Amino acid sequence: MTARYPYKYGRQRAVLRGTQPTGLSLDYTLLPGHLQASGYTTRLVGKWHLGFCHPAYLPTNRGFLSHYGYWNAEEDYYSKRALDWESIYGYDFHDDLEITREPAGTYSTYVYADKVDQILTE
Repeated sequence: MTARYPYKYGRQRAVLRGTQPTGLSLDYTLLPGHLQASGYTTRLVGKWHLGFCHPAYLPTNRGFLSHYGYWNAEEDYYSKRALDWESIYGYDFHDDLEITREPAGTYSTYVYADKVDQILTE
């Protein structure tokens, strides 16, 4: 999202986990922010994974007009449960800033494909 290597930001180690109070530095404008400034509409469907410890880190505050998907490093494709480390589970699926349970039980690829179809027909 920045067009720079992760080690330039000190992010060369493990992935960001939901229990970590951090995210990709707010000092940088991400690609969707630059695209919006040039007149493009930016949407994110799928995995965010650049931090969610504070609203400022969320995709709709980093250049995307909308986000439909999950914030953690991983999720179960059917239940939408996220596993953080080895024992902390939780439901992780959002429609912008709201938790939505509608996609639970449906394979993620189909959920995302349907959402992209909906966005493209708007």
